[in-house]
Amino acid sequence: MKKIMLLLGLSIVLIPSNVFAQRGCCSHHGGVVGCSSSGYQACRDGTTSPSCTCKAPVVSGCTDPSALNYNPNANKNNGKCKYRVLGCVDKNAINYNKSANTDDGTCEYKETQLEKTKIDYEIVEKKNPDLYTDEKKVIQEGVVGEKEITYQIIKDKDNVVKSREKIDEKVITNPTDKIVEVGTKKRETKKESSKSSKEENKEDKIEDDANATTGAIGVASLTGVGALAVFVIKKTLLK
Repeated sequence: MKKIMLLLGLSIVLIPSNVFAQRGCCSHHGGVVGCSSSGYQACRDGTTSPSCTCKAPVVSGCTDPSALNYNPNANKNNGKCKYRVLGCVDKNAINYNKSANTDDGTCEYKETQLEKTKIDYEIVEKKNPDLYTDEKKVIQEGVVGEKEITYQIIKDKDNVVKSREKIDEKVITNPTDKIVEVGTKKRETKKESSKSSKEENKEDKIEDDANATTGAIGVASLTGVGALAVFVIKKTLLK
């Protein structure tokens, strides 16, 4: 009799548990707090029931795990998944990519650079017949000019110059030529000078001899020895 009563008592206790088993899916986890995106009951302790289902609320979002804006709670893809696009994201850069969302370090920047430089003068030579060939005379000093050059510089994000291109050039001051006179007259060599001196001496001697001869003829005429004078003249001229 006691055994029968015990079995009846156990059956009374177990029957409600089987009937309300659906309510007890999260009973050992703090109770039900909602419905997960997977369609199973969400328990208060953060776990999800493996068997008790429910009608999950619609959560719209990006359901692609590879996307930047992936939403793990979404159960309906909204078609707005965003993926990584490499490029320059700085709007101040010359190669800004408005489609990029991840900077790849390729941004480049443009700037203008002014540089002043000298313009060399030219040397102009003019011939001067009054100067010897080894002589030169500066009649006008040269003056350097100046010009301004504009360059376009391309630099990277680390301020390293990638390219440098000349885009404009302007003369500020024109240069002044240096003018030099160059002699064209040749100097006589020692040999030429010696020869010239000998020739001058010979001419002087001939002139002296001629003067002497003239004197001799005059004397001969006066003394009446004409034949002797003629002989003297011939002898003198033949020397």
